[in-house]
Amino acid sequence: MRREYNATVAGFAGKSAASSAIVSNLSSSELYSSALMLVCFMPMECEPNIMPLMMHWLTIGRRLLLPAFDRERKCYALAEVQGFDERYLTKGKYGILEPREEIPRQQPPFSFSAPAIWLVPGLAFTRTGQRLGRGGGFYDRLLEGASGMKIGVCFDCQLAESLPVTRQDMTMDYILTESCITQCSSN
Repeated sequence: MRREYNATVAGFAGKSAASSAIVSNLSSSELYSSALMLVCFMPMECEPNIMPLMMHWLTIGRRLLLPAFDRERKCYALAEVQGFDERYLTKGKYGILEPREEIPRQQPPFSFSAPAIWLVPGLAFTRTGQRLGRGGGFYDRLLEGASGMKIGVCFDCQLAESLPVTRQDMTMDYILTESCITQCSSN
């Protein structure tokens, strides 16, 4: 399944326009306007480009947290950033930009006092909130301690009727695509 969805996204020619629509759908939603903290992912080339959303978030003075690999614990933690230049980000474990090691990290579980939304990447999602990740379980372990709304972010072509899940797989509260934001039917 992972190969199939990787190939689907690789062949999707409308990534740029779809990414813009995804950003627009979320930024015009009540979920976005009511949150004070945003936990995001740094998009890889095959994922929706949510960078404009994160830039806007910082511009309006709200808190932005990104995953950062903790080499000692061999898992992801969160670190707050105020920008996207070399003062804040460096290439991480998988070649993805992540917060620099000197930025303090928070380990799960997270209990944020401010309303938070989590934007979660995945290879595929169902409308019931199931998620197919890249296979390492890193994001599921990070999400175990999540407080706030979990929003799966993908292109419409990554929506699946069903996915194989285990009890460790975290379920999303919403799915965000270029066509809509959908509250997951199981939640």
